[in-house]
Amino acid sequence: MSESITNWSRMKFKNIARFINGRAFKPSEWKKKGLPIIRIQNLNDPKKPFNYFDDKCDDKYLVKNGEILISWSASLGVYVWDRGDAVLNQHIFKVLPNEKLVDRDYFFYCAQTKLDEMGLKVHGSTMKHITRDPFLNLEIPIPPLETQNKIAAILKRADQLKQKREQANQMTNKILQAVFLKMFGDKLPENRIGDIVEFVSSGATPLGGEKTYLQEGIVFIRSQNVHMNELRLEDVAHISEDVHKKMDRTWVKDGDVLLNITGASLGRVAVYRGQDNKANVNQHVCIIRVNKAKAIPEYVSYYLSMPNAQNEIWTIQAGASRQALNFRQVKSLKIYLPPIEEQMKFASFVSKNHDLKEKQNRSTQEISELFNSLMSKAFKGELVHETRLRNKHRVD
Repeated sequence: MSESITNWSRMKFKNIARFINGRAFKPSEWKKKGLPIIRIQNLNDPKKPFNYFDDKCDDKYLVKNGEILISWSASLGVYVWDRGDAVLNQHIFKVLPNEKLVDRDYFFYCAQTKLDEMGLKVHGSTMKHITRDPFLNLEIPIPPLETQNKIAAILKRADQLKQKREQANQMTNKILQAVFLKMFGDKLPENRIGDIVEFVSSGATPLGGEKTYLQEGIVFIRSQNVHMNELRLEDVAHISEDVHKKMDRTWVKDGDVLLNITGASLGRVAVYRGQDNKANVNQHVCIIRVNKAKAIPEYVSYYLSMPNAQNEIWTIQAGASRQALNFRQVKSLKIYLPPIEEQMKFASFVSKNHDLKEKQNRSTQEISELFNSLMSKAFKGELVHETRLRNKHRVD
């Protein structure tokens, strides 16, 4: 450990910031105008539609630009709010750091590191969540404010590089969306998903839950692996061949469209491309196996990712008691079905674009590894120490 950390104190979260829990807004209070209600899906995906609240609300639930938010249920994360006045639901903390003790940016990155650690130690079988008191009692290193400022400045520059890479990735996705809209426009859907499928089902969590997961084996796809028109399998879980055989109804085949049907990631959709029957899904992911004489999987995935289809998904969900779609509702989703030849042209464009995205993903991974390394060094006192050494050598 570097000598530069010896004069750092350690303080608990609860002693350096106020953590204000949001309010439980009932579905009967949701309106079409007023202040947007910040839910976890709005933090994870800025495109997700808001529900609104138009009545009087305690000021402590109001959120303004620049305030730090921490989601503690279903999806753990630290965010800086930047979309205007809003109100907060019960699964999110509004955090007000004591700026006499801690730099806001330093706190933001330190909290991010702690949440990453807590992501390995969460409670709940169907939804991840952290328990309030243990979280507030976590200790973080508190160097002098001048040192905090230096650490935050270095991490902010690295974070900006990471964000620029992500923006470039998003531009690639927007190109595909633009091609889709140019080819198929905003035509009225005349079919339902049920008209083009051979099979619709979701999986289950194996008996024993996460304890049964392996480092190698059969790929076990969960909702966190299904992103919009992209499967991310870097942190995918695996199950044994024996467990896989017991879940034979949800063996995944090449070309299956996978749709998240519960939780904050509801509506994310992607195509699985891989060996038949060498992957499985849990209960939060729905397999849509299309009849390929009627529809091409990539076309279906992109159609379901478009705003009209996403609005339909979230509108259907809003009438339910929880964030979930059942198979009947999935089959009822509307879809415009162009000639198969046109769908194949679009799928060909997606395939050509895949190589570019692979290169971008490798670059993203390298930048993320660099950022994580800097984060790790920062809170061990090594980052400022290395910077001082480099500056000393420059002077020498």
